[in-house]
Amino acid sequence: MERSNLEQLTLEELKDEAARYGLPNQGSRNSLIDAIMTHLERNGRTSERTEPVAGPSGEAVGTRSDGAAVKVSRPPDSTLMLTQMMAALSRLMQQQQQVTQLLQTLSAVPRESPSRSTPSGVVSRRTAEGWSSGPAIQAIASQIPEFAGAEEDNVSAWVRRVDKVAEVHQASDGVILLTASSRLTKSARRWYDVQGGIVIESWQGLRAELTKIFDRKMPFYKVMQKVEARKWLSGKESFDDYAIDKLGLMHRVDLKEVDKVHLLVSGIQQSSLRATALSLGEETIEGFLARMRSITQSVAEQERKPAAAGSAARSKEIQCHNCGKKGHSPRECSAETQCFYCKQKGHRRYECPSLKKKDQRPATKPPAAAVQVAASVDEEPKETVAMVQTELPRLVLSDPVVQVCKMMGENCELTALIDTGSPVSFVKLSAYNQYVRDKNVLLKPSNRNLRNLSDQILEIDGIVRVEISLRQLPDTKFEVDLYVLKDNSFQGDIILGREFIKEEKLTLVYEPSARDDNTVNLFSFLPLCVNDEESESSLEQIIENSVIDFDHKVKDKLIETVFEIDRNQYSPVNDNYTVQVRLKDSSVYAYAPRRFAQAERVEIREIIDDLLKRGIIQPSVSSYCARVVLVKKRNGKTRLCIDLRPLNLRVFKQKYPFPVMEECFAQLSNKKVFTLIDLKDSFHQIKVHVSSTQYFAFATPDGQYEYTCLPFGYCEAPAEFQKRLRQILEKLIREGKILLYIDDVFIATETIEQNLGILKEVMIILKRYGFELNYKKCSFLKRKIEFLGYLVSADGITLSQRHTEAVENYKPPRDKLQLRRFLGFTNYFRRFIKDYAAKAKQLQNLLKKDVDFNLSNESMKFFELLM
Repeated sequence: MERSNLEQLTLEELKDEAARYGLPNQGSRNSLIDAIMTHLERNGRTSERTEPVAGPSGEAVGTRSDGAAVKVSRPPDSTLMLTQMMAALSRLMQQQQQVTQLLQTLSAVPRESPSRSTPSGVVSRRTAEGWSSGPAIQAIASQIPEFAGAEEDNVSAWVRRVDKVAEVHQASDGVILLTASSRLTKSARRWYDVQGGIVIESWQGLRAELTKIFDRKMPFYKVMQKVEARKWLSGKESFDDYAIDKLGLMHRVDLKEVDKVHLLVSGIQQSSLRATALSLGEETIEGFLARMRSITQSVAEQERKPAAAGSAARSKEIQCHNCGKKGHSPRECSAETQCFYCKQKGHRRYECPSLKKKDQRPATKPPAAAVQVAASVDEEPKETVAMVQTELPRLVLSDPVVQVCKMMGENCELTALIDTGSPVSFVKLSAYNQYVRDKNVLLKPSNRNLRNLSDQILEIDGIVRVEISLRQLPDTKFEVDLYVLKDNSFQGDIILGREFIKEEKLTLVYEPSARDDNTVNLFSFLPLCVNDEESESSLEQIIENSVIDFDHKVKDKLIETVFEIDRNQYSPVNDNYTVQVRLKDSSVYAYAPRRFAQAERVEIREIIDDLLKRGIIQPSVSSYCARVVLVKKRNGKTRLCIDLRPLNLRVFKQKYPFPVMEECFAQLSNKKVFTLIDLKDSFHQIKVHVSSTQYFAFATPDGQYEYTCLPFGYCEAPAEFQKRLRQILEKLIREGKILLYIDDVFIATETIEQNLGILKEVMIILKRYGFELNYKKCSFLKRKIEFLGYLVSADGITLSQRHTEAVENYKPPRDKLQLRRFLGFTNYFRRFIKDYAAKAKQLQNLLKKDVDFNLSNESMKFFELLM
């Protein structure tokens, strides 16, 4: 009988078949088939099987497989006994097979070696013969996660998992040892491979040593950084996947379930869905996940919209900067965030603790004391409204009014109000006369229009810089610019405004009242609120308010010279000088105007009206059209620039030489008096040829215009302006009376009379050629002046303050690229650094190809020497 025939029989038929052969008829189909086939193979296969039945004459009649009846003689008694013995023997062998399978599933208890004991005397040595490495180990290992020994791995949680699995399956110590060791990877595996003794003898020993080596206490803030950085990407994953992943990040810290629920809610990026999750009020993980599962069921489907064919093709080319894989952007990446600086996961570069620690180096100068001021509107009962914090114990004030105990080193009793509504600080005239006037402190003029809340102009005597100390901090000195009021119209003596708060690096802190009422109590007196407006001063006011480094007699001469030139009429020079554009590519470019906010559109319209009124631009129908760009000036005003990059690519570049700064500074020896003249709207004072105005066309939301004068943004504008000014001031330049650098005319002389004489010549020439001066930015008759970024005086040339601050605040380089930038930066000022080449050599050696970048302590010494 073939196996295929047995497989076609039912279970009951198989049991009958086994009984006919004298075999046990208990078990599954497969076990019965295997038993019958084994019996047939041992006793030989017969082509015909007979079934004995009682014949009419009492003879045994059998039935063949084809249904034909045959006569069968009954076996003698000896044969029957032999058949029963064979059946019993078969049952015994089957039981032995079952016992063997059971032993393979449950490992036998290892035998102890009576002759040796473990070194510790606690755990007995096991031999490998009693351990099984079969299906039991594989089955248990599938329920234990891998342990790599990395910083983010929790060895305590892993050990508890192993113990729990061993308890559930009632596994022996030897099986658990083999299973646990097989799940060690990376650094944990390397550690295990070099161990001996108790570690490889029992699971108890391995567990104890693993805990000692890899039980790292990860800082709470670091774990929370990783947890908070994990967000739910609803378009790429289900909420359950997100929750399981985030809960895995929380396993290193012991948190309450309600805290875990809140952290899961914080990772929901949709504000409406996050609000819904908060409103659930669930405090258990199971309940929260069950509720969120039904809420978020359709969210993922809605966000997984089919992309267009073009966008799908482009998305395959996008490379994620977080995980390095293609097909998605960093924002869509589901992988854990990674720092590009330390290569660790769980935070970004701007949050990197290693980078922050490296940046915290000792400053070259002690920082000014940090002062914090807090304000509150509640007064009854008195709350904390001002707080001053320095290196001394912090001081809390309950009133915005502070007491000034010293002014200019003299003891005083003055009241000062900290007022954030005022842009500047004020002092009463009476306080100024009593404590400052006799100190011979320079009273500078003011060119600012200041108004109070009633829109009345405040009359200012001038600005004085004084030194004050507060009663609460008598050892701390503050320097402040005070505007001296001509009257005593406000309560108190001094008002400290926003300028003082910014200069002293004060920080406002809001501390709400603990009371539940909404009552707002104003201060007992109204602070002086000031509106700061830029004064549209006349020429007389500008010159009178200008500051020079000489006495009032010299100031009178300066005023007389300027007014004389302004009043007199000089014959204009009309040489029809214009600038032409030489194109190497005449292809047309045209761009539609950019979109601007309504406030920007109003600002553009005002600038356009002003330029039209002054004749700098005109309406255009040119086929060329560029876009406009709004650029903020230093004074806060807006300048309209044109994006002329398409034109700059199409013009021939001229190689007009600019002055070399070293040659300019070489002419300043023995000079003591300096004047710097700045031209108003420098480029706009040069006309463009009629045939070239079409190339300077631009579009605004209100129409198309074109420049008739040289615009800002044209690559050849500086060269053209330098060329024009040098042409009209050629005589003075050759005589060495002035230095010219684009729109700055620098006059350096030995005496005041020489300086005023040259100034008069320059102003007359510029007026004849139609150039206007920007008197507000001009500096007249100075002993020390900043020119081309350097500080020039009779003592020599030094770096300006902004340059020295940039060098002092330069952070140590972290790689070769940053080191190369630093050396280039310092090389620009090498004339001011003694033995620069010797000091920079040590750092330059770090830039070699075969040298690894390592800013050692010795290299840091040379870095600090260059600073």
